[in-house]
Amino acid sequence: MVGWVGKKTLLLITILLIGIVWSPYSLNVKGANASTAGTKAEERKLDFYSTEDITPVIKSMKNDNKDDSIIKEKQFLNEGKIKVEWKQANKENKVTNQESTDIAYSVNEVKKSPELQKALHDALIDGKKVYLYGGLTFDEYRQLLNIDEITIDASKENSKPMKVHFGNEKQKGPKKENPHSLAWKDEDVHDIIGYTIKDVPQKLFVSDINVSSKNGTLPPTTKHYIQEILNSLVITVESTAEEEPGITSFNFLRKNAAKADSKIVKSNGTFSASAYYNSLLLGRIYTDWYLKQSYDESDGTYDYFTVEDYTQIQGYNGGYPYYLKVDHDIPYDSDHIYDWDPDDDSDNPYNISIGFPWSISFSFDLGGEPTVDEIGSLNYDYGRWEIKNGIGGSLENGDIFKPTTSWKSSGTYASMDIRHWCNFTEVSGNMTAQAYHKLDVDYDYTTPVQ
Repeated sequence: MVGWVGKKTLLLITILLIGIVWSPYSLNVKGANASTAGTKAEERKLDFYSTEDITPVIKSMKNDNKDDSIIKEKQFLNEGKIKVEWKQANKENKVTNQESTDIAYSVNEVKKSPELQKALHDALIDGKKVYLYGGLTFDEYRQLLNIDEITIDASKENSKPMKVHFGNEKQKGPKKENPHSLAWKDEDVHDIIGYTIKDVPQKLFVSDINVSSKNGTLPPTTKHYIQEILNSLVITVESTAEEEPGITSFNFLRKNAAKADSKIVKSNGTFSASAYYNSLLLGRIYTDWYLKQSYDESDGTYDYFTVEDYTQIQGYNGGYPYYLKVDHDIPYDSDHIYDWDPDDDSDNPYNISIGFPWSISFSFDLGGEPTVDEIGSLNYDYGRWEIKNGIGGSLENGDIFKPTTSWKSSGTYASMDIRHWCNFTEVSGNMTAQAYHKLDVDYDYTTPVQ
């Protein structure tokens, strides 16, 4: 074991992204009349800078009684818990309102102006959350806003803080030539990145948007950007509130009283991918993962890691999921996959069993008992699954798929690429859309854990 030979106790370093203990919760898509009275929710004031006036979009949301993907957005806008002011993106590139808690700006405008970059950097230093929208990487965000790093505290409650870094990826050698790779061009470009340097709930927000139409894929519009950022603000407001009976701190979950014997863990990051048909949201996927390192082995060449991936799918506006694909790819040539689960299965429970040195064993249910096809490769070092609707079984809104992959990592830098795709449709079949994103699991453990 690199740097830790001889230790026989099992120490699990658990890195939690967007940490939620999922099993005691079911989806909350009927919360239109849910009250937050008696809570101490932090109000948010967003200044949204664009060349297009978003005031009509906000007015429409406040009065919309049909779109069930913006129930909480509508509620909080009307209650004043979220306030939005449109600001004209102008030649002076000034950030004018010091009362705002959040600022959103087109990355294309920011790239043009060093003065604007300085103003947004100052806003970050002042404690505001700055969203850049329009397509960018983590490294572009860092460079444009002149910050050294993007980090979140990914530890569980009551445990030692652990900082996870995004962007500025460390290269530890050549990557594999994988003829079955599912990587796509610009997969590290995200439609929205929002960040604050303050140590607060929902410190980081990342959104990937896919817009379908009868004529093919369309680029996101200002309306899509504002809807996604409002979703982030809803989660932020609720994560700062005292939890009221029956409502969790996340707008898309509702506590199931029959199962809720564990405490929700509030992390400070949100990763989502959204599937729109034109301007209508058909579905989203939310992803968490846990990274664990084992010290109960004595391999002098490799360290052993495992990732538990938690991906929840949710349809809106009559949309429902009918296909999910998950890819766990070990990218570096010096690293090798060890095991991955679940195996092929078509009914509950779906079982996870990862042996020495982890001894991980658990099972999970999928509501409609869809068919899970395991299609990973030991030769090319990836775990991969397809989850499909079939005879007698189907994906359902609210399902949480929990694949787990372990691998051997050389050196002191562990890396995995995670990719998800989820297809949504509605009853008539006239509207279909896909949500997808790529997440990096990059952990530099050069400094040993004490």
